[in-house]
Order: sequence, then C-alpha cells, then structure tokens
Amino acid sequence: MFQSRCRFGQTAAKTWPQGMKEIISGLVTNTSIQKLNLKGNHIRGDTVEALGMLLRNNKTLTSLCLEWNDLGMLESSFAIFCDGLRANTSLKRLDLRNNQITHCGIKELAEALYCNKTLKAIDLKWNKIGLVGGRALLNLLYQNKTLVTLDLTGNDIPCDIVRSIESVLLRNEEFQFMSNNCKRKTHLLCKKYRNLESDRKNQVIDLLDQLNHAEEDLKKEKKNTGFQFTQLQKLVEEKTEAFNELYCKFTQLELGLSVAQQKLKDQENLNKHLEAKHTDIVHQHQMEASIAKKKSSEKERKLLKELAEASTQISQLEYKVIFFFLCNW
Repeated sequence: MFQSRCRFGQTAAKTWPQGMKEIISGLVTNTSIQKLNLKGNHIRGDTVEALGMLLRNNKTLTSLCLEWNDLGMLESSFAIFCDGLRANTSLKRLDLRNNQITHCGIKELAEALYCNKTLKAIDLKWNKIGLVGGRALLNLLYQNKTLVTLDLTGNDIPCDIVRSIESVLLRNEEFQFMSNNCKRKTHLLCKKYRNLESDRKNQVIDLLDQLNHAEEDLKKEKKNTGFQFTQLQKLVEEKTEAFNELYCKFTQLELGLSVAQQKLKDQENLNKHLEAKHTDIVHQHQMEASIAKKKSSEKERKLLKELAEASTQISQLEYKVIFFFLCNW
C-alpha cells in the first residue's frame, strides 16, 4: 500500500480526522516505511495522540514531516505526542513547522528530548515559542549532545538566546564529530587486538601440536628400545642355558655377553640423553609460550591505556568547551 516514503498533499487535507487517525494507527507496526510526510492535514487532538503511539512503537521511521498542522492546539494531546517521542529510538529528523506550538508545548518537547538520543534535526519555524520556550530549548541543548540542527525562525525568541542556541548546536556538532571519530578508532583498535589475540592463540596451538608430536615420537622410540631389550635378554638366557652344554665355548659366550651388556649400557645412556633433551625442549617451549603470553598481555594493557587516555582527552575537551561557552555566555 505504501512505498518507502508517504506524502499527503492537498488531497490528504480532505481526509477526515478519524480516517487520518486510522491511517496513523495502521503504521504503528509497519516495518518498511522510513520517511513519512503528513504536511497540511489539520492533525489535532486524538490524531496527535495517535502520532505519539506511532513514535513510541515504530522502530523503522527515520523522518517525519508534520508541517502545517495543529499539534500544539491541545497541550494534553501534544504531551502524549512528546511522551512517544521520548521513547522513540529510530527517528532522526522531525518537521514541526507551523503547528501553533507555544512555550508550554516546547517545555514538554524539551523534557522528552532529554531522554531521546537519536533525533538529530528539528524544524520549529513559525510557531509561538517565545522567550520562555527559547530558554527551555537552550537548557535542553546543554544536556542533549545528539541534536545538531534546530531551526527557530519566526518564533519571537530574543537574539541573545538564539545566538547561544546556535553556539551550543555548533558544540554538539563538533562533539558528534569527535565522538564518531573516537568510536571509529576504538573499533579499529579492538579489531587489531582481536587479530593479535587470534594470532597468539594460533601460535600456542601450533606449539602444543609440536609438543604432542614430539611426545608421540619419544613414546614410539621407547617402545622400540624396550622390544630390543627383551630380545637381547632372551638371547642372554639362551646363551646361559647353553653354558652347561657348551662349556668349551664359555670364553666366546662370555665375550659375547660382555659385548651385549656394553650395548645395553650404551642404549641406556642414549635413552637418558634423549630424555634430558626432551626435558630441555619442553622447558624451552614453555618459556617461549610464557614470553608470548607476556607480550600479548603488555599489548593488551597498552591498548586499554590508549583507550583510557583517549576517553580522558575527550572528557577534558568537552569540559573545556562547556567552560568556554559558559564563560562567554
């Protein structure tokens, strides 16, 4: 029924209030419309409250034009509209030109925007804001750092307040730029840290695999050595049994036995050497793993320190800017 952007022009101005209310209520659960133009539809009373319900529940609408309507005629209805705006988390632009909004309505709007962290631009031209409403908006901007565009033409607001509002809006714009830049750098640092952490884990896994392979090789070598030793023992027993039968060959058998014992001793020495070498290798790998872990921890602390310093610098700059504007104001 609707495209990504709805417009209601001169023909929409003939829509009955109940029909307009039903249309707005039908958009509450809509998930495709992002921009909605309801200019010049004499929206007032219950229809304004329906708009508040739309803002409270719709999560996709980013731009809403309500120019040339009567949102400010009933303060109670406009308060409900502001409550919906307070709870909204998607709207970025709001056009409220020519809506008979008084300083009382502006106070309600300012109270709502204390909590809203997504709205960036509001057009309030040709309303009835006045001095009191202008001060309410100025006080709001000292707290709301998301709002960067606010058009107040034709509202009988004193020039000094308008200049102060423009200064705070400029500060908000600079703050948003620095905040976005800081978020981008933080994202890059976190991504780099995750890559380093992944590389470190892969290195540790490779090292453990190497240790496991070395241990398996050592077990196989021990098994082969044990088998050879068993065979040698069997041979010695056979030679011993043949001693009584072949006394004449005793000297030769004794010599062969001595040689076999020497081989056994050499093999035992070799086993001890291999075990010592294996111990050294394991110790060396443990040292390398410990050094790698220490380096990773140092990099992590360095990254956290840089993040903390960046956050401190932003806070200091913000305080300096606020102090500067407060002094000038």
